[in-house]
Amino acid sequence: MKPSWMTLNTVKTSEGKTLEFKHSENLHFSPPYTYFLRKMADLIDEGHGLAFTMWKDRTSGILWAEEDGKIVGIICYSRLAASEKLPYLYVHLYTLEDGYREKGIGSTLNMYFENIAKNLYCKAVRRSALMVDKLRADDLHKLGYTPIILNMLKEIT
Repeated sequence: MKPSWMTLNTVKTSEGKTLEFKHSENLHFSPPYTYFLRKMADLIDEGHGLAFTMWKDRTSGILWAEEDGKIVGIICYSRLAASEKLPYLYVHLYTLEDGYREKGIGSTLNMYFENIAKNLYCKAVRRSALMVDKLRADDLHKLGYTPIILNMLKEIT
C-alpha cells in the first residue's frame, strides 16, 4: 500500500506558472523519492556529503515544491527524535534548484516544515552543515539556527 501525500497550497507565479507545495509523511513511495536519492548522490559525488545512508524511509517525511509538475525544491526530514525529552525534527536534505532561490520557495518550505514540527509537539528543528560549507552555515544562521555541538570526524585508512 502506497502512503498518501497531499497538496498544501497552489499559487500562480509572476510568470503565470503553477507552483504547488506538497507533503508526504513517508519518504518511501513518495513522488519525489528518486529526486531525493539523486540529490543525495550528487552531494556525495561533489564532496558535500558523506557516503552513507543515515535516513530511514519509514520514519522520514518529505515536503516539496513543484512548478508545472517539475520538482524545484525539497525538505526531507526525520521524525526519529520527535519523541525525545527535547522533541525535534531533523532535516536530512534541503535543496532548491538553481534559478529558484530568492523567490520565497525555500521560506515557504521552511514554514511548512516548522508547522509540521509544531503539530508533532516538537520543541525544536535541527539541521546540519559541513564545516567546509560556510555559505550553508551562514544561511542557517540567518534562519535562526545556532550551533549546539561540533561533530568531528577522523578518516582512518
